Amino acid sequence: MSRVRSRHPHQLFRRASLHLPAALRSAGPRRWAALAAAAAAVLAGTGGGVAAASAPAQPAPPVSVALAGSFVFHACPTGTPAADNCLTDDVTGVLPGIGAVSGRFEVHIAYSQAAADDCEPIDKHGVLTAASGGSVELSAAGVFCSDSATAAYNYRVVHGSGALAHASGHGQWLVTAPTTYANGAGTGAEQLFGTLRG
Repeated sequence: MSRVRSRHPHQLFRRASLHLPAALRSAGPRRWAALAAAAAAVLAGTGGGVAAASAPAQPAPPVSVALAGSFVFHACPTGTPAADNCLTDDVTGVLPGIGAVSGRFEVHIAYSQAAADDCEPIDKHGVLTAASGGSVELSAAGVFCSDSATAAYNYRVVHGSGALAHASGHGQWLVTAPTTYANGAGTGAEQLFGTLRG
Protein backbone atom coordinates (compact mmCIF):
# COMPACT_ATOMS: atom_id res chain seq x y z
CA MET A 1 0.00 0.00 0.00
CA SER A 2 1.22 3.52 -0.78
CA ARG A 3 2.40 5.56 2.16
CA VAL A 4 0.34 8.57 3.15
CA ARG A 5 2.51 11.40 4.42
CA SER A 6 1.62 14.97 5.11
CA ARG A 7 4.44 17.28 4.03
CA HIS A 8 5.09 20.87 4.99
CA PRO A 9 6.26 22.66 1.79
CA HIS A 10 9.81 23.15 3.10
CA GLN A 11 10.21 19.37 3.25
CA LEU A 12 9.71 19.11 -0.51
CA PHE A 13 13.12 20.51 -1.42
CA ARG A 14 15.83 18.48 0.22
CA ARG A 15 18.36 17.40 -2.39
CA ALA A 16 19.24 18.49 -5.91
CA SER A 17 20.24 15.04 -7.25
CA LEU A 18 17.73 13.78 -9.80
CA HIS A 19 15.53 10.89 -8.63
CA LEU A 20 13.08 10.25 -11.45
CA PRO A 21 10.61 7.34 -11.55
CA ALA A 22 11.63 3.89 -12.72
CA ALA A 23 11.45 4.50 -16.49
CA LEU A 24 13.82 7.48 -16.22
CA ARG A 25 15.79 6.61 -13.09
CA SER A 26 18.99 5.70 -14.95
CA ALA A 27 19.11 9.05 -16.74
CA GLY A 28 20.65 12.25 -15.40
CA PRO A 29 19.13 15.66 -16.22
CA ARG A 30 21.07 16.11 -19.47
CA ARG A 31 20.24 12.59 -20.62
CA TRP A 32 16.59 13.08 -19.71
CA ALA A 33 16.52 16.28 -21.75
CA ALA A 34 18.04 14.48 -24.72
CA LEU A 35 15.47 11.69 -24.45
CA ALA A 36 12.65 14.20 -24.20
CA ALA A 37 13.94 16.15 -27.20
CA ALA A 38 14.11 12.93 -29.21
CA ALA A 39 10.55 12.13 -28.18
CA ALA A 40 9.51 15.60 -29.31
CA ALA A 41 11.02 14.94 -32.73
CA VAL A 42 9.02 11.72 -33.01
CA LEU A 43 5.86 13.47 -31.89
CA ALA A 44 6.43 16.05 -34.62
CA GLY A 45 6.81 13.33 -37.24
CA THR A 46 10.51 14.00 -37.80
CA GLY A 47 12.06 11.17 -35.76
CA GLY A 48 14.00 8.38 -37.42
CA GLY A 49 12.09 5.20 -38.15
CA VAL A 50 8.68 6.90 -38.34
CA ALA A 51 6.94 6.05 -41.58
CA ALA A 52 6.07 9.09 -43.69
CA ALA A 53 2.48 7.89 -44.00
CA SER A 54 2.04 8.09 -40.22
CA ALA A 55 3.17 11.71 -39.98
CA PRO A 56 0.53 14.45 -40.07
CA ALA A 57 0.27 16.43 -43.29
CA GLN A 58 1.36 19.62 -41.48
CA PRO A 59 3.17 18.56 -38.31
CA ALA A 60 3.65 21.12 -35.57
CA PRO A 61 7.32 22.10 -35.26
CA PRO A 62 9.25 20.58 -32.34
CA VAL A 63 10.03 23.00 -29.55
CA SER A 64 12.58 23.09 -26.76
CA VAL A 65 11.63 26.12 -24.72
CA ALA A 66 13.08 27.38 -21.44
CA LEU A 67 10.60 28.90 -19.01
CA ALA A 68 11.29 30.88 -15.85
CA GLY A 69 9.04 29.74 -13.02
CA SER A 70 7.94 31.40 -9.78
CA PHE A 71 5.76 29.43 -7.38
CA VAL A 72 4.01 29.75 -4.03
CA PHE A 73 2.30 27.07 -1.95
CA HIS A 74 -1.29 27.63 -0.78
CA ALA A 75 -4.15 25.73 0.80
CA CYS A 76 -5.68 23.05 -1.42
CA PRO A 77 -9.35 23.19 -2.43
CA THR A 78 -11.94 21.71 -0.10
CA GLY A 79 -12.13 17.95 -0.49
CA THR A 80 -8.45 17.46 -1.38
CA PRO A 81 -6.77 14.74 0.73
CA ALA A 82 -5.07 16.27 3.78
CA ALA A 83 -1.69 14.78 2.84
CA ASP A 84 -1.59 16.58 -0.51
CA ASN A 85 0.01 19.94 -1.36
CA CYS A 86 -1.07 22.64 -3.81
CA LEU A 87 0.73 25.60 -5.35
CA THR A 88 0.47 28.27 -8.02
CA ASP A 89 3.22 28.39 -10.67
CA ASP A 90 3.72 31.56 -12.74
CA VAL A 91 5.90 31.15 -15.84
CA THR A 92 7.36 33.37 -18.55
CA GLY A 93 9.20 32.52 -21.77
CA VAL A 94 9.30 32.84 -25.55
CA LEU A 95 7.64 30.25 -27.79
CA PRO A 96 8.69 29.85 -31.44
CA GLY A 97 6.02 31.22 -33.76
CA ILE A 98 4.05 32.68 -30.85
CA GLY A 99 6.48 35.02 -29.13
CA ALA A 100 6.65 36.14 -25.51
CA VAL A 101 4.21 34.38 -23.20
CA SER A 102 3.28 34.42 -19.54
CA GLY A 103 1.16 31.90 -17.71
CA ARG A 104 -0.38 30.88 -14.43
CA PHE A 105 -0.84 27.23 -13.48
CA GLU A 106 -2.39 25.46 -10.53
CA VAL A 107 -0.41 22.44 -9.37
CA HIS A 108 -1.56 19.52 -7.19
CA ILE A 109 0.94 17.08 -5.64
CA ALA A 110 -0.84 13.88 -4.55
CA TYR A 111 1.14 12.78 -1.49
CA SER A 112 -1.89 10.69 -0.55
CA GLN A 113 -0.81 8.40 -3.43
CA ALA A 114 2.92 8.40 -2.68
CA ALA A 115 4.89 5.33 -3.79
CA ALA A 116 7.69 3.53 -1.97
CA ASP A 117 10.31 5.26 -4.17
CA ASP A 118 9.29 8.66 -2.73
CA CYS A 119 7.58 9.74 -5.96
CA GLU A 120 3.93 10.72 -6.29
CA PRO A 121 1.45 11.83 -8.97
CA ILE A 122 1.36 15.51 -9.89
CA ASP A 123 -0.94 17.46 -12.18
CA LYS A 124 -0.84 20.99 -13.56
CA HIS A 125 -3.48 23.06 -15.35
CA GLY A 126 -3.50 26.65 -16.55
CA VAL A 127 -3.22 29.15 -19.37
CA LEU A 128 -0.36 30.65 -21.36
CA THR A 129 -1.12 34.12 -22.71
CA ALA A 130 0.81 35.58 -25.64
CA ALA A 131 1.95 39.20 -25.42
CA SER A 132 0.76 39.60 -29.02
CA GLY A 133 -2.73 38.32 -28.16
CA GLY A 134 -4.48 34.99 -27.70
CA SER A 135 -4.09 32.28 -25.09
CA VAL A 136 -3.54 28.52 -24.83
CA GLU A 137 -4.91 26.28 -22.07
CA LEU A 138 -2.55 23.46 -21.12
CA SER A 139 -3.11 20.36 -19.01
CA ALA A 140 -0.24 18.23 -17.69
CA ALA A 141 0.13 15.11 -15.56
CA GLY A 142 3.21 13.28 -14.36
CA VAL A 143 5.37 12.42 -11.38
CA PHE A 144 6.98 14.52 -8.65
CA CYS A 145 9.96 13.03 -6.78
CA SER A 146 10.52 14.53 -3.35
CA ASP A 147 14.20 13.61 -2.98
CA SER A 148 15.09 15.79 -5.97
CA ALA A 149 12.15 18.22 -5.95
CA THR A 150 11.87 17.44 -9.67
CA ALA A 151 8.67 17.01 -11.69
CA ALA A 152 8.29 15.36 -15.09
CA TYR A 153 4.96 15.83 -16.89
CA ASN A 154 3.29 14.96 -20.16
CA TYR A 155 1.47 18.09 -21.36
CA ARG A 156 -1.20 18.69 -24.00
CA VAL A 157 -3.05 21.68 -25.40
CA VAL A 158 -6.67 21.62 -24.27
CA HIS A 159 -7.76 24.52 -26.48
CA GLY A 160 -6.80 27.99 -27.62
CA SER A 161 -8.59 31.30 -27.85
CA GLY A 162 -8.29 34.58 -29.73
CA ALA A 163 -5.32 34.68 -32.08
CA LEU A 164 -4.39 31.19 -30.84
CA ALA A 165 -7.84 29.64 -31.29
CA HIS A 166 -6.37 26.81 -33.39
CA ALA A 167 -3.46 26.01 -31.06
CA SER A 168 -2.39 22.38 -30.75
CA GLY A 169 0.48 20.35 -29.37
CA HIS A 170 1.76 17.93 -26.75
CA GLY A 171 5.04 16.72 -25.25
CA GLN A 172 7.06 16.75 -22.04
CA TRP A 173 7.40 19.43 -19.35
CA LEU A 174 10.37 19.15 -17.00
CA VAL A 175 10.64 21.19 -13.79
CA THR A 176 14.02 20.92 -12.10
CA ALA A 177 14.81 21.62 -8.44
CA PRO A 178 14.19 25.25 -7.40
CA THR A 179 17.11 27.65 -7.56
CA THR A 180 15.64 29.68 -4.69
CA TYR A 181 13.19 28.68 -1.96
CA ALA A 182 12.05 30.26 1.32
CA ASN A 183 8.83 30.50 3.31
CA GLY A 184 6.72 28.45 0.93
CA ALA A 185 7.75 30.25 -2.26
CA GLY A 186 10.54 29.92 -4.80
CA THR A 187 11.83 30.24 -8.33
CA GLY A 188 13.36 27.82 -10.81
CA ALA A 189 13.88 26.67 -14.38
CA GLU A 190 11.33 24.76 -16.44
CA GLN A 191 11.58 23.27 -19.93
CA LEU A 192 9.09 22.24 -22.58
CA PHE A 193 10.06 19.52 -25.09
CA GLY A 194 7.50 18.65 -27.73
CA THR A 195 5.09 20.40 -30.06
CA LEU A 196 3.14 23.61 -29.68
CA ARG A 197 1.79 25.86 -32.39
CA GLY A 198 -0.81 28.60 -32.68
